[in-house]
Amino acid sequence: MTVLRLLLAGRWKRGLASSLAVVALIGAIGGFVLASASAARRVENSYRSLIGEIDAPDLAVRTACVGAQLPFFCITESEPVTTDTALAELRALAVVEKARAFDGVLPFLVDASGYPLLATFEDPLGCRQDEQFVEMAALAPGGPAEQALPFRLEGELPAPGSAGVVLARGTAELAGLSIGDTLHLAGYCDEAGDPHRLGRVIDLQITGLSIGPLDVEPPGSGRTVEPAYVDQAVFAALVSRGAKPGGELTVWLQPTATAASVAEELAQFEIVIDLNERATALDEALATDARLLWLLAAVGVVGGLLVLAPAVGRNIRETGSEPVTLSAFGATRRQIALEASAHGGTLGLLGALSAAGLAVVFSAIMPRGLAAAIVPDRQLSIDWLVTVIGVTSISLVMFVIGCIPAWRISAVSYASRARTSQRFDGSLRWPRLTPAAQTGVQAAVGTPAGPRRASPWTSILPMMLVATGGVASLTYLAGLRHLEQTPSLLGWNWNAHLGFDETNPAQVQLRMEQIREIDGVEQVTATLAFP
Repeated sequence: MTVLRLLLAGRWKRGLASSLAVVALIGAIGGFVLASASAARRVENSYRSLIGEIDAPDLAVRTACVGAQLPFFCITESEPVTTDTALAELRALAVVEKARAFDGVLPFLVDASGYPLLATFEDPLGCRQDEQFVEMAALAPGGPAEQALPFRLEGELPAPGSAGVVLARGTAELAGLSIGDTLHLAGYCDEAGDPHRLGRVIDLQITGLSIGPLDVEPPGSGRTVEPAYVDQAVFAALVSRGAKPGGELTVWLQPTATAASVAEELAQFEIVIDLNERATALDEALATDARLLWLLAAVGVVGGLLVLAPAVGRNIRETGSEPVTLSAFGATRRQIALEASAHGGTLGLLGALSAAGLAVVFSAIMPRGLAAAIVPDRQLSIDWLVTVIGVTSISLVMFVIGCIPAWRISAVSYASRARTSQRFDGSLRWPRLTPAAQTGVQAAVGTPAGPRRASPWTSILPMMLVATGGVASLTYLAGLRHLEQTPSLLGWNWNAHLGFDETNPAQVQLRMEQIREIDGVEQVTATLAFP
């Protein structure tokens, strides 16, 4: 062991620069693979972990409309069913495990200068909120898990009786707010999208940010449903001024409930959002992102092996002592092979540890698509399972790769090397040529006499393949990032929703043709909101 340690120390002193270069190469490739694998695991587990943490409901429902149903609200002459009555009816159903009421109103929020906070070009008052749907609700007793729409909390809940608010992260990012900032509540918005102001603006301090099952949307889509939770006293101030809570209810179904039994027993309710269906769609989108990231990791593994195998072998051959010298001092073939293999294992171990550190940095550039809305600001993280398996695998693979040239080096003796250096290629032996002529022919075809040189193609071909794979990977990353930032690439994103007299459906086609002729209109489609 002492001799082995001394030989390794001598090898590293002779070839420190080249050995460190190989370690850096192993670390860079391994870090890229580990970061891709870690990102894939985070992406595919993000929504399931969110649902598991917050115990999300299965459905959001409301009492079915028994009068005239318009696109956004119900007109009825009968006395509306109260939230308490509807809640009692829900809890009495066999398919329902538990139910909670979510009485929300549309808040009218302003900035410090009194300008509508959520205003857009199409909605200068910020009340219709076609793209940013914010609903203010009163906090129920208990923590985040006891609310009608449970959420993951960053920060803390408002103290009872205080003017605090837990704001959805999407709303906070859109408005440029964070924990500790002030949110100005000026009133509420009615069903027609008109604001109604309070006697005075209520200043709410943001005590926490939330992420729930409703405020998770594709990045850049601009369409979010984001509850804001305030104290009961603040919510009562809105109601006292005429705000009408929406009266929606969230339902947790029995695990054994079938789709047919749910449809039958909930016939008197209107399902506003099927969170199970939504969860399935989000999981499918996340699974697609995860498969692409796993593919990216696989490309890194294949490309890395093609590059690292010749690089490690070359370093082992060029940094070690001459086998003939070691043989002259009495070293056996096994000892020579063991020393060279130990150097390959050292390269692998140091490279694997470097890869574990670089993976944390590389994870920040990995695309995470929809998962970024579920697990924000967590790009730099360590997946211990991937890290441990990755470091172990890299070390073992590099050791195995190093054993191959190590065994070949140990098999070369001085005599066999001398004979090899004087041997001509059999295909170039021709009895009619003199030795000098044979040397000339060899020089002409690229096989000079003397000690053989390794073919450059063993290094050039892997480098070409890896360069191609690297360009393809970077192109994929750039394309996916562009897709995330430009959601219109997925399909048509309409800019305006127009309505007209629904009593004359024959005018639909004529109106569409007239709209198409307007300069600047690119596409017109008809919806099913009216006949």
